[in-house]
Amino acid sequence: MNRSNWFFSHNTHYLRKKRGWTQEQLAEKANVSVNEVSKVERGLVIPRLNILDSFADAFEIPASLLLDPHLDRRAEVPCAGRYTDMVTLEMDGMTAEEQAMVCQLVRVAAQHFHDIRRGSDDPDKLIIK
Repeated sequence: MNRSNWFFSHNTHYLRKKRGWTQEQLAEKANVSVNEVSKVERGLVIPRLNILDSFADAFEIPASLLLDPHLDRRAEVPCAGRYTDMVTLEMDGMTAEEQAMVCQLVRVAAQHFHDIRRGSDDPDKLIIK
């Protein structure tokens, strides 16, 4: 097993367990078979790009993190989703309410940037309700 395959296998298993998902739940979220999830976690398949993207979408993280050798040592930003690499937050010491506000701001900003990339910049979407 090559290194990137091992990292993908390890990180998939790590993230699935961390989220409390079964292989069946991950398969459903990634739109793949349970057998495919099992093979990935055991390192029996070399990840194809479409599988890497499907798993990244299921976990709501950038695909590059699935190949990150230090993923299990990173502090996840619970609200950043695919924008984890773009957001660095120190939320220690914040109240749950403050963390929720930060998460809402991240979601709004992420959606705004996503909309800009698609060419539909609507300034009303920046209003936090």
